[in-house]
Amino acid sequence: MRSARATPRPVAATLALAAALASALGLGAACNTPPELQLAIRLPAGSGLFEGVARLDLSASRNGVTLAQASFPASATSVALAGVSHGASTVVRLDGMDGNGNVAARGLTCPASFEGPLTAPLYFAPINFFAATASPPLVERQRPLAYTVTSELPGFLAVGDVLLLGGASSNGTVVATSERFVPGTATFSAHPTALAYPRWKAEAALLSGVGLLITGGVDAAGQVLSAGEILRSGTSGLDTLDTGFDARVGHRLVALSSGAAFLSGGSHTDGGAPLTSTQTIFVGAASAGYLVKAGPDLTEARREHAAVAAGSAVVVFGGYGIDGAPIASIESLDPLSTDEILPHRTSMLTTARAEATASLLSDGSILVVGGVGVDGPLATAELWNPYTQSTTTFTMVGPRVGHSATVISGDRVLVAGGTDATGAPVATVELFSAATDGFVSERSLRVARTHHLAHSLCDTTVLMSGGSSGVSAELYTPTPAN
Repeated sequence: MRSARATPRPVAATLALAAALASALGLGAACNTPPELQLAIRLPAGSGLFEGVARLDLSASRNGVTLAQASFPASATSVALAGVSHGASTVVRLDGMDGNGNVAARGLTCPASFEGPLTAPLYFAPINFFAATASPPLVERQRPLAYTVTSELPGFLAVGDVLLLGGASSNGTVVATSERFVPGTATFSAHPTALAYPRWKAEAALLSGVGLLITGGVDAAGQVLSAGEILRSGTSGLDTLDTGFDARVGHRLVALSSGAAFLSGGSHTDGGAPLTSTQTIFVGAASAGYLVKAGPDLTEARREHAAVAAGSAVVVFGGYGIDGAPIASIESLDPLSTDEILPHRTSMLTTARAEATASLLSDGSILVVGGVGVDGPLATAELWNPYTQSTTTFTMVGPRVGHSATVISGDRVLVAGGTDATGAPVATVELFSAATDGFVSERSLRVARTHHLAHSLCDTTVLMSGGSSGVSAELYTPTPAN
């Protein structure tokens, strides 16, 4: 960002404001000249976490371009940057480097508008590390929905905040309430936005320029819901979409590059007969207007499958078939095509699986992880190549279903938690890397959890919340991709 004269401004991390960091790294007094931008630094609890840090690197960037950077010994009493002009999307990064020049700890601010005096929260933690959030969630939420705020919203929501909606507790209580999570400060608080219907096992897709579309799921009475809802960008209320949808659960909803959404399969009853039908959903950006249009039928009925939008196509993997057993078929569909040949079965998974996750990588390949096979939870993953229409199988640390799979920088997929072959929730974590073509074990979750929320945040950390763990949440700080 630029001021009227594009004058470089002092941007400082007055680390003495974080007493815990001052104690851990030997930082003390603040800068003599008060900086325009200060960092409110938060650290994970625990002693000795930063003993390996020998140097601090502080930098500011905007839209991927470094504006200023400087290095300081870990014993420095203050660190500061000069030469950063005002501007939007300003990110400040603090790296803790070890004696070999490797990143041992890291923290980033979310992109912020730096136009004058500003205090930005920054969570600084060891890399490849899970730590409890500063406050726990308010209620237990299994299979909730999450929305990252993309524009300022009424009700004290800022860009980058996360709104958690709905879900169910382990005792079967289904909720319609929401709560706000703030990156950097890592705090949860109540928020007045509420779903029109308590629901869990629902599906949601973030539509560009529109907001979060929510469909299906199960209500507090155990009934499958037909009405949809839309949380529009720039508002804190939800509009009910009560016509055009049929009751579905176990379906999949993905956002299309066109701005529409595509719904596939599922069942009219929880655990019931799978469907072949699909729907394409168009939602107006500024009004309650919407259109639900029947899409091309699936070749094979399926529920609890995996689905990914890849370019103009949607690819669906596996699921439970009409006999209730996992299936192995893969279908590729163009939801907006009038070609009567589509859909078509493109290929087959090596292993039939349902309740798997599917993650799109930058080269167009899709990683399908875990799920349930004919003999129970699977300890394998398959990387589907859209060009050869074939998959490559990888062995995982252990079997899992009900896990999360989160794409992080560097074409890596963080796979966490789930349920093992005995039906017990697990805390194990593994990382798939396209560069190394395989899985490696990571530090474990602090709490075993399944059917939880895993959500990438604007400061590059990953929030793991709820699930079978009850009212707990933790943050993962990834190893830098470069």
